[in-house]
Amino acid sequence: MSYDRPVISLTTATDLGAEVASALAAASIVFNDKPTYAKKLKKGAETLWPFFRNKNRRKRYSDGQPMIQAFYNSTSMFDELMWAGAWLYYATGNQTYIQFATNPSVPKTAKAFANQPELMVPSWNNKLPGAMLLMTRYRLFLNPGFPYENMLSRYHNATGVTMCAYLKQYNVFNRTSGGLIQLNMGKPRPLEYVAHASFLASLFADYLNSTGVPGWYCGPTFVSTQVLKDFAKSQVRINLVFHIHIAHMLPIFAVYVDT
Repeated sequence: MSYDRPVISLTTATDLGAEVASALAAASIVFNDKPTYAKKLKKGAETLWPFFRNKNRRKRYSDGQPMIQAFYNSTSMFDELMWAGAWLYYATGNQTYIQFATNPSVPKTAKAFANQPELMVPSWNNKLPGAMLLMTRYRLFLNPGFPYENMLSRYHNATGVTMCAYLKQYNVFNRTSGGLIQLNMGKPRPLEYVAHASFLASLFADYLNSTGVPGWYCGPTFVSTQVLKDFAKSQVRINLVFHIHIAHMLPIFAVYVDT
């Protein structure tokens, strides 16, 4: 690269360390056909584990860092810890990681079961929906039983509640006149939240279908996985239309700026 990339050395950054470990662990799965590289990625992820798990150094990356807060002002760290535990387990098969991710104190501190709409929205700052979906997948495909079943079942139920919240008939989130779900809670860049939620919804439907489960319950109402697929497709379609519309406007905007 032809430009400076300054580096900050940190001794405490629980949320960031967990994010990096998650990325490395996930990448090791993606590059499984390149064993040497995958092993290197996996080693990096596991090396980070004791760093961000150390209770004596537990601190958010942005704490006391005004420059960092402007770009990465994470509001929690336990969602990232759940996220890292899930990905490291998938990458390594080491029970230590799934034991941590299913330890009741972790989701309790992360407010994983609070049923708060803002915690149902996947984003860079909230890994709870993604982490719980990963562990729901673990339950659906591997069904490990005791001692994990109780917590995995709760993750599965919470994921189902989140998916119900995305559906229009439950009126949890507002929608635009064009039908776009408004997950951004007044924050900028609404489309990224929609893309994340659509992806998770599609995955949940795929996981259920792959295990022969035709749907899930929203309260007393059984909902087909096709309903969730239709939601995901509709949101992606609206998202794409918006981007195409913006792309067509850009030349006009450029001319306006030039003049």
